[in-house]
Amino acid sequence: MKQKLEKLLSQAIQKLNLPPVPIVLELPKQKGHGDLATPAAFLLAGPAKKSPRDVAELIVEKLKPLPSWIEKAEVAGPGFVNFTIHHCAYFETLGNIFKQKGKFGSSRWGEGKKIILEFVSANPTGPLNVVSARAAAVGDTLANILKAAGFKPHREFYVNDVGHQIDLFTQSLEARRREARGEEAAIPEGGYQGEYLKDLAQKITRGDFRSEGLKAMVAWQKKSLKNFGVVFDRWLHQSALMKGPKFSKTLNVLQKKGHLYEQEGALFFRATAFGDDKDRVVRKSGGEYSYFASDIVYHADKFARKFDRAIDLFGPDHHGYVARTQAGVQALGFDPKRLTILIVQQVNLVRGGKVVKMSKRAGEMITMDDLLEEVGKDAGRFFFLMRSGNTHLDFDLDLAKKHSLDNPVFYVQYAHARIASVFRKAREYKIKFRPAAARADFFDLPEEKELVKRLLEYPEVLLRAAKELEPHGLAFYCLDLAKQFQSYYSRAKEDPRYRVVDPDNLPRAQTKLYLLKNIQIVLQNALGLMGISAPERMEGKE
Repeated sequence: MKQKLEKLLSQAIQKLNLPPVPIVLELPKQKGHGDLATPAAFLLAGPAKKSPRDVAELIVEKLKPLPSWIEKAEVAGPGFVNFTIHHCAYFETLGNIFKQKGKFGSSRWGEGKKIILEFVSANPTGPLNVVSARAAAVGDTLANILKAAGFKPHREFYVNDVGHQIDLFTQSLEARRREARGEEAAIPEGGYQGEYLKDLAQKITRGDFRSEGLKAMVAWQKKSLKNFGVVFDRWLHQSALMKGPKFSKTLNVLQKKGHLYEQEGALFFRATAFGDDKDRVVRKSGGEYSYFASDIVYHADKFARKFDRAIDLFGPDHHGYVARTQAGVQALGFDPKRLTILIVQQVNLVRGGKVVKMSKRAGEMITMDDLLEEVGKDAGRFFFLMRSGNTHLDFDLDLAKKHSLDNPVFYVQYAHARIASVFRKAREYKIKFRPAAARADFFDLPEEKELVKRLLEYPEVLLRAAKELEPHGLAFYCLDLAKQFQSYYSRAKEDPRYRVVDPDNLPRAQTKLYLLKNIQIVLQNALGLMGISAPERMEGKE
């Protein structure tokens, strides 16, 4: 519909012998001002040497005679042109949604480009925490959205299995094993105190203790993520990358380009030459390579694998890594615009209005597994996606567990389940759903037109989420659509015109069922991208 209107406006402007301008169509800010509005006259006022309102009036004149699907076009305010679209035109657009079904909302914007998303990437020294859970929900949903936008996403987990933290983990694990044997042992300073180490130590009975401990932790993290609906295409180990030929080859490239220098026995990268606030250590004076060194090599490896774009999701304590990582990519000769780094901020779990600091079971910060056990996958993912990832999040555990319409994810899922119950009721009345029997002349309530307008926003919401790399807009869209549907459906109690299952008026019943089926399709599509189920029944409610 927008494309048709854009074409008409372009033709009208051409008839006025005015230069072409970008045609923007937006929702009017006030109800009663039509369905779509364009500010095109403001851009044309200069070339036309007239006021925007005069230009708008000329545009409206050139649009005449209006096609049947446009009810009226009128000038508003200082120069807007407002359009009221005939309700039959909105009814016809339902056919596109119904025909495309699961593909509705998808686009080819990504042009099949390969894009790698690296997220979570927590150290394999303990169970995943709630910040990792948030990164998992955001990263996985973002990958789904980008796929719907035409990209070929690749999910990758970078296992940081090298360095001082891994040494502390191994030493802590060995201490726990000695304790289990009745031997005297102490956790090293800065080591890991978690109770999970006791269970882990008892399970490792043979093989290299370090590698077996890390293997067990990675397996645990994989299982936690899978339970959360997140499966990575590849788990790349830092140790393997550092042992391979790419490590020295990449650093040699930086050396030859003059981006490395030695000072007091250490090797530094000239990060300040690329906008960072200070130069960064690549190799310490003791000969140990820094995490930053392997990070540079890892990003070179990403682009060597022919990914067109790379997206990293860093944790809340990694702000300082953004500039240095961008600098490393640029120093290697890659376009820094091909790398986008997003920060996933801190999560505060709230119960009874107070921040929860400790887990009752483990005596440490609440884990992803704890969260899943308490609120479930659907509520966990939806609540994480209700705010932009770069803002702090207060996660209300009490609200997330509620099986009531106060809970936003329950509210959205209930809208889907309610539509399913309507179709069950229709079958009880021997009304077989026949899309072809739906008629535009029975699509005559103002709320029905508004519902279709909301459905038609879905492709734009999805594309905006892909372009801005902000999946939280999808959660808000679902909630708004569910509220709009619930408001429409509840009116049947007071007005029979809103009744869906009406055996005495089958054409009207078929038309409303057709509308509800399209709402259900869009809800399924959006929830599916967020990794959230779309149930047919909920807690026995209809």
